[in-house]
Amino acid sequence: GPGKRISSNAVIRNGLLTIPSVDRSDEGEYICKALNTHGEHTARAVLHVQ
Repeated sequence: GPGKRISSNAVIRNGLLTIPSVDRSDEGEYICKALNTHGEHTARAVLHVQ
């Protein structure tokens, strides 16, 4: 649900989120927010696991 933490095995490196052993509990909307002196930008993605 909203505010849920990402998987404990997730790795964020060089701006890339990787979930090595993805499962259905990882499904949902992921939000990336970048903030600096020039402003902010938000990107959203929805993950579906089959």
